[in-house]
Amino acid sequence: MKVGQVFNPYRMFVGAFIPNDILRNPKLTFGAKVIYARLCQYSGEKGECFPAIETLSAEVGIQKRQCLRYIEELEKMKLIRIDRPTGKDKLFHKTNRYCFIWNEIFDQNDTSESVVSDTSGNVVSDTSIVRESVLKESYLNNNIAKEKKEKPLLTPEELIKVKDIISFLNNTCFKKFNYDTKETQRLLKPILKQYDVELIKKTIAHKNEQWGGDDKMKPFLRPSTLFNFNHFESYYNELPYEVRNPEL
Repeated sequence: MKVGQVFNPYRMFVGAFIPNDILRNPKLTFGAKVIYARLCQYSGEKGECFPAIETLSAEVGIQKRQCLRYIEELEKMKLIRIDRPTGKDKLFHKTNRYCFIWNEIFDQNDTSESVVSDTSGNVVSDTSIVRESVLKESYLNNNIAKEKKEKPLLTPEELIKVKDIISFLNNTCFKKFNYDTKETQRLLKPILKQYDVELIKKTIAHKNEQWGGDDKMKPFLRPSTLFNFNHFESYYNELPYEVRNPEL
């Protein structure tokens, strides 16, 4: 490509990106918008960055004093948070840490504004704004889903023990219970904290000997009955003393 030749810039360059909500906002100076874009580029996937003021000002072509003023503007607008070094970090001249804050300006625009006029005055759809709106909604929904996602009830080690216990129950009592149901895991969690897995199995075998041949009691060879904490304590104590205390 030669100098002066017409070209299509679409996806041709790598650089700082100014979000439409920032670009359209009349309360921000243009310099602050550019600094915000450069900070975004620095942050990448981590969501935070540590550029030195000298580096940041040089890369956008302004004086250090101007750069500091624009950063202060973004901070006052509550678009960024600045974690300034203290103690030893300050002594060793560590740089500021910049984090991005979700601002009300990001919630003000929707697809009803997604029209602009072309050079002939005709109204056309601004697909970039529509796309931005869709991406923003998707991002927020994904984060809400992550926040609502429940933490696992059991640690990986506990889950292995639960799987072993339920497998033993199924093989001993000819059942087909699942080890990964929340209710079963919830019942076994406190029992695992107090009782050894082998003793839990012996308790299951003991109840199977008592109830396995009784058509009325056989249905109670199930997690909801066996692993009810108060019930289990009683069933466990039915075991002979030497079984409960093999070390003696």
